[in-house]
Amino acid sequence: MAKHNVIRLLGQVCIDPQISYDGGGNPSKGLIFLSTIRNDRFFGHKDDFIRYDTPIIMSNHPEMVAEMAKLQCGDMVEVTGSFKTQMVVKQIKCKNPDCPSCKTGKRFELTETVAYISPYHMITVAKGLDEKERIDFLNQNKEVSNSATLVGTLAKDPVKYVPNDRPGMTVVQYPLIVGKKYHQKESLTSDKVDFPIIKAFNQIAIANYNNLKKGSRVLVDGMVQMREIIRTVECEHCHEDIQWKETVMEVIPFSVEFLENFGEDYKEPEENIESKKTSIADEFFNS
Repeated sequence: MAKHNVIRLLGQVCIDPQISYDGGGNPSKGLIFLSTIRNDRFFGHKDDFIRYDTPIIMSNHPEMVAEMAKLQCGDMVEVTGSFKTQMVVKQIKCKNPDCPSCKTGKRFELTETVAYISPYHMITVAKGLDEKERIDFLNQNKEVSNSATLVGTLAKDPVKYVPNDRPGMTVVQYPLIVGKKYHQKESLTSDKVDFPIIKAFNQIAIANYNNLKKGSRVLVDGMVQMREIIRTVECEHCHEDIQWKETVMEVIPFSVEFLENFGEDYKEPEENIESKKTSIADEFFNS
């Protein structure tokens, strides 16, 4: 089966684009934050529970950066691209006043994974809308505002846990190895694979946990989620905990199709439409 990594977004530019320029004054790198709305596929309209996500769009492809440079805060934009991951080195500073080494603000380095959307198609679909018009536009197009289709292989066995604040919820997550469909010369990273995190809830989570393992091949149909988490690391000098906020990007599946190397006893369940609507709504809007 062909490699597959397609993200489709339709949303509002949240702030003016961040553009870097080369020595000749030409745009060389670009970044935008796009506010999208979660669609109501499978579970009907629940306007009281509208949830927004703000994926990061980043590129150094000349044509894409040139398009970004034309954008303004409030523009409505359609983006097609790929889910990308990149290893970066982060410098952490400890401010413990009782540690002689930390008093000077000495830093140490950690390696972490940053996720973003690399666009290969971008078009402005509306300009000059007021706030109400922008919200109405997103609501009318929620079906196509945020979608992700990935085909890949599990890099690790799925991990199951129950959130501390949601004792009745089951969550399963795992990294997916997704090969690049193509490689742009101007790509921000030279890696040949990406590692999006898949985060499933309740019924989908249980089926994934019981039937998938490292090496299983799956097709994920879902959406991109952005959320803020607290990271904790021990200072290598004074051994005190250091905490900082970090934004992570994951794919939340509407469905996961098992393609290869899954549980032999697995049978595709008969779908109960009404129960599916309820369970999916609970999983996505309460996550």
